[in-house]
Amino acid sequence: MMRLLIVIGCLVVASSPVFAHDQEGCPQYPDRKPSSFGYTPDVDSALGPTRFGVLIRANQMTIPDESALKPALDEEGDPVGGAANPASVGAWLPAGTGYLQMNRARAIVFGLQFSRAQSRYPHFARNGNLGASVGLRWTKLAYGDALRTGLAFQIGMGASMDGFDQDRDALNRLAARSPFATETFAFDRPITSSIEFRAELVGCHAPFLHLRIGAVGWRADPEQTALVTRDERDHVLAVPMSFAAGYDAMPGFVTVGLQAGLEYRRPVEVLKSDLVGRVRLFLDGRVWKIVHVGGYAGFIHGTIDGVDVGLVVEGQIQ
Repeated sequence: MMRLLIVIGCLVVASSPVFAHDQEGCPQYPDRKPSSFGYTPDVDSALGPTRFGVLIRANQMTIPDESALKPALDEEGDPVGGAANPASVGAWLPAGTGYLQMNRARAIVFGLQFSRAQSRYPHFARNGNLGASVGLRWTKLAYGDALRTGLAFQIGMGASMDGFDQDRDALNRLAARSPFATETFAFDRPITSSIEFRAELVGCHAPFLHLRIGAVGWRADPEQTALVTRDERDHVLAVPMSFAAGYDAMPGFVTVGLQAGLEYRRPVEVLKSDLVGRVRLFLDGRVWKIVHVGGYAGFIHGTIDGVDVGLVVEGQIQ
């Protein structure tokens, strides 16, 4: 315990305004703008830098009595290409998301993203949703300009790039296998909202706390009845909640941290779980000017269990 207190004390001292002003290469206090927040592990966060890039992620999960996707069947009802329906232990599911998140100080924020999943086993390729969001954020310096704080709210909507002529069940299964990101594949027209709060010490190592709660809602038919209209489908709801803490291990170059979260889900018939927990470590490094490369690795636990990894390549603009 004493060692832990010493480490925390060193981080606080290292992040103090005096230390930040004296150390070469650190953000000079108090010249840094109130809106200049550091890295956040959520690429669609309104309380991070303006960013654009690609997230490549993959997970491997256990879904009781269900496969991640139903394989395509031929006219005789056999899987195309001989791919068997995976058992409860799912295969690795890779997916990619391209995104643009424009964050301005004390102003409107705007986000745009598109996702696609592709795998060899079972063989499939699915386009996800094209999502757009808009919101507001407020930032300020507090406690003698030693603490940078921010509050943001976003609301958005997604729409399938392939319209209605596709396998709705497959997309909703992809959504079930995308904890904390169900909106990327949910069919159809998911509505999203989120509220965030961030507190970050001004200084070299800039330790921060980041809280976020969101909601994703859409309509789905668990029975997959072709004649059911959209108004007759069940309401689906996912409420992701997360807490992140981190700091600049190498000021201006490397950020590390830990994120933990819970996601409440309904109904179980569509999302295969009523509560999912996640813990992951994240890392971001500046490799050249505005170019950053980072990633994360973590565990997912609940009715759905598994591991989740990701690689991020992006441009960041303060």
